[in-house]
Amino acid sequence: MGFPIPKLDDQVLQVWESLSETVKAFLWPRYHRKIPLPNTVIEVEILAAGRALEFALELGFDNVVFEGGSEILMKALKQGSSSLAHYGHFHI
Repeated sequence: MGFPIPKLDDQVLQVWESLSETVKAFLWPRYHRKIPLPNTVIEVEILAAGRALEFALELGFDNVVFEGGSEILMKALKQGSSSLAHYGHFHI
């Protein structure tokens, strides 16, 4: 069993409510996807980093800075390594 995932519903809702209707109309169909339920915090961070990278590329950025508390994820991103491969369906 993995680590418990903190409940972020209230925080996500507050951010969502603060977005303008135009931004919501643009983002919702593009980024609302069903994903497998992550079991660990690292899996959540991998998913978030992957979605952030997709979004940055779509906006035309070719140089981005990731910040995070996961040493495993940050090292893997810096090295471009496949050290996250054992997490299965998570690809960045």
